[in-house]
Amino acid sequence: MIDNLAEPYDIAGILVYRRKTRNVSLCSFINLLSLIIFKLLQLVNREMFWVVTEVCSEHNLVRRSKIIKQFIKVASKLNRESIEGQNC
Repeated sequence: MIDNLAEPYDIAGILVYRRKTRNVSLCSFINLLSLIIFKLLQLVNREMFWVVTEVCSEHNLVRRSKIIKQFIKVASKLNRESIEGQNC
């Protein structure tokens, strides 16, 4: 059931909802939480590998630096949006 969900935060939402509405044991709650953390780490590692692959596959140093600059811009924008979303 858990593997069919798209994102780790989907799993977290379901887990918190179940913990509040049903009598879920603390042990099973911790086990599922461990699975969520594992899946989140897999997602982060997959995206990190993709970024490194994109940068290293470019042999031209000028284009490589432009790729790095673009990734930095995207990360900066996502960080700003994340901070703004927390302030709402």
